[in-house]
Amino acid sequence: MSKPINVEKATPTILYAKQAPYSSVSNDVVALIANPDALAIWIYLQTRSSDWKVIGSYLQDRFSIGRDRYSKAMAYLKEIGLVTHETMREEGTGKVLGRRVIVHYEPNLQVSHTSVDRSVGFPNCGETDNYLIKDFSTGSKSKPTVAKAPSEGKKAQKFDPLAAKPANVSDKVWADWCQHRKEIRKPLTATTCDRQAKTLEGHHSPDVVINQSISNGWTGLFPEKVLPGAGTGNFQSAVLSVPTHTQEMYPNDRF
Repeated sequence: MSKPINVEKATPTILYAKQAPYSSVSNDVVALIANPDALAIWIYLQTRSSDWKVIGSYLQDRFSIGRDRYSKAMAYLKEIGLVTHETMREEGTGKVLGRRVIVHYEPNLQVSHTSVDRSVGFPNCGETDNYLIKDFSTGSKSKPTVAKAPSEGKKAQKFDPLAAKPANVSDKVWADWCQHRKEIRKPLTATTCDRQAKTLEGHHSPDVVINQSISNGWTGLFPEKVLPGAGTGNFQSAVLSVPTHTQEMYPNDRF
């Protein structure tokens, strides 16, 4: 990996190959950059001379993107280690003298502490990261973010639908229903279980309702489709008894 070159305040690193009319970039690095805006900006910055200022509004116009897309692209490049920022401070006073934008050939996730502060000729001690840094492209101030450790007490517990069985449903049928919903990739949630328990509340054949939905591959329960008197073995609704019709009942009709 080539050593990055530090450039002046708010300017990129020049990556021109010496005595060559083109810039060379790594195919592996290009394949690594998933954000198309970030890829375009990263390659474009490598074609700029070392005295070129990084101005956000210019790059936004250059690539026809808004401030939000530009900010996300630059943040993405910084996240994967292709762009780093370095604050320059006056030795002794800590006064901010400016900022360098460093463009890397390859991902560099290590923060350099040995770069030279050209304004005073001393190495940068690297202890300036906690100062407020003014972004030249947006004029906003940002503080370094510190990741918070996850709280063990706030860890979400996995919901078990078997424990939410309605009181009037048998254990086996409810277990079959939970498995059915899981197999069709519609697992039961706490809200769904509560709603279905209210739907089946007071129904004469809740097991038949559930088995009917399983047999038909349904995701919901339809108690209105199961009439009183439905059997629990064949899961079919009761029907009215209709007498057998014969020709003698209709002497004036021809069959």
